[in-house]
Amino acid sequence: MSVNERGRAAELATLLERQLSLYESVRDLSRRQKEVIGEGNSALLLRLLAEKQDIITMIDELSRRAKPLREWWEERRDSLPVECRNRLEPIGEKLRGILGEIVQLEDEGQSALASAKDETGGKVAKMQMGKAMHKAYGGGKRPPPNARFKDSNG
Repeated sequence: MSVNERGRAAELATLLERQLSLYESVRDLSRRQKEVIGEGNSALLLRLLAEKQDIITMIDELSRRAKPLREWWEERRDSLPVECRNRLEPIGEKLRGILGEIVQLEDEGQSALASAKDETGGKVAKMQMGKAMHKAYGGGKRPPPNARFKDSNG
């Protein structure tokens, strides 16, 4: 293996390790996101989503930079020395594993969000029905200020 190939393998390993670190951050935020949905804290949820988006933007940039190196790796994997494969393959396995965790957490988060939405929708519907009933029964209209009420005795 040439010095150039060693350099490429090392560069790819560095990029993939950085991506792994960022994906771990996304996973941790996804876990927290699920908790926040359960708490009903929409302001914090929006902050977490914005933070995740920033990290995903960084991951995308790293993916663009790593693309030619990944293509090189796919073409040359079997012909590279064992030490290169032993360094890169475990990183790839960790990435696949963490991506699976993220997908599962996101699915759970989506389900929790849908449940929270349905629950909120039910509360709003009850409130609207209560307002309609209140209005139907006089709607809280106050009697005119000069109204006088008499009892049956006069």
